[in-house]
Amino acid sequence: MKQLLLTTALAFGIAFTGWAQIPNGGFENWTSFGSYEEPNGWVTTNVLTSNFGQIGCEHGTPGAVGSSYAKVKTVNLTGIGIVPGIIFTGDANSGIDGFPYTSTPGALNGQYNYNLATNDGGIITVVLSKWNASLMARDIVGFGSLSIVGNQSTWTNFSIPITYQSAEVPDTANITILSSSEVPTAGNYVSVDALSFGAPVSIAENSGELTLRVYPSPARDVLVVENGTSMVSARVMDAKGRIVMEAGITGSRMDLNVADLTSGMYILQVRTSDDELIHRQFHKQ
Repeated sequence: MKQLLLTTALAFGIAFTGWAQIPNGGFENWTSFGSYEEPNGWVTTNVLTSNFGQIGCEHGTPGAVGSSYAKVKTVNLTGIGIVPGIIFTGDANSGIDGFPYTSTPGALNGQYNYNLATNDGGIITVVLSKWNASLMARDIVGFGSLSIVGNQSTWTNFSIPITYQSAEVPDTANITILSSSEVPTAGNYVSVDALSFGAPVSIAENSGELTLRVYPSPARDVLVVENGTSMVSARVMDAKGRIVMEAGITGSRMDLNVADLTSGMYILQVRTSDDELIHRQFHKQ
């Protein structure tokens, strides 16, 4: 059964209010599928979890702004186990992630509330990318992430700065909200509303990014990570911001085994001994 009954205009139509914004960023538009609803322009886990009487993304009312919001939940599925809630921009009907976007915002803004276990946490990520015809893959132009811990019962503003590692203009944006990024705990939730991009900024390569060398790209088995200062940890995320690998680092160089990763584009997040976070992309062959 098709998961989303979206027209091209609903899935990818971009409204302009000074600069391009996020389709259904306020979660006002939903489509019913009997036992559950899907937010238009977003892909969720509901098609799976609803078979077990659980909803990983709920239509909440009223919203922080307007009448609706999205509540992303970690659920316990009988016979399967605990499944983190995840939603991301895109069209499950066509298999397309993200939406067309050609601006360079300084931040992703919105409102949220959440309840997360002490050994777990949620995450919101935004990836701006551009198609690389020579590699037949996407290059990251800008990236931002927000780790969420603890509990906040009232609606609160958030702003996620976007760091640009390329002077290219993006052609696609992808936003992901995940209710568990560490040790999945049933009942965790992150509710979001009123998502919007901040004003465009002039893009230039980030000087911090340039101290980090990641090669080869595409990588087959081993990714070499070198930095001008000492590093303490590395985290690999897929194009939707989901964590697929973590490792400790001692020193300014590490050989990261990526042989088990599937082919595609990934984001490497390195934490330095100065507690600075640096992001680079790489492609896995």
